This record gives sequence, C-alpha cells and structure tokens, in this order.
Amino acid sequence: MERQGGLTYQPALDGLRAFAVASVIAYHFGAGWMTGGFLGVDVFFLLSRLPIRSMLLNEWERCR
Repeated sequence: MERQGGLTYQPALDGLRAFAVASVIAYHFGAGWMTGGFLGVDVFFLLSRLPIRSMLLNEWERCR
C-alpha cells in the first residue's frame, strides 16, 4: 500500500509499536523486570513521528 509522499506501509513498525505498548502495559501490571515504563512510551512516539510528520508536511505543501 502506497501512502502520500511516497512512503510505503511498513508492518514491522506496527509490530515494534505494539511491543512498546505491551511493555508499558506490563509496567503498569507490575512486571518485575520492568523498572520504568518510559522507554515504551518513548519508542512508541519515536516510531510514530515519521509518518505523522510526513503527512503534516504533505498537507502543508498541498495548502500552500
């Protein structure tokens, strides 16, 4: 599936985001190996930043 701006859909990024969400959920349920849930939140937003930024830039260019 082709997205606007030439970006292609990358299912691996969805898997990494799912792992990040699962690590935050594990932290909230008291997983002993998880000392902080911040890493999962940071990874999720880092992986989500590129597609969101690309969509915003495409919209900006279209409206100019």
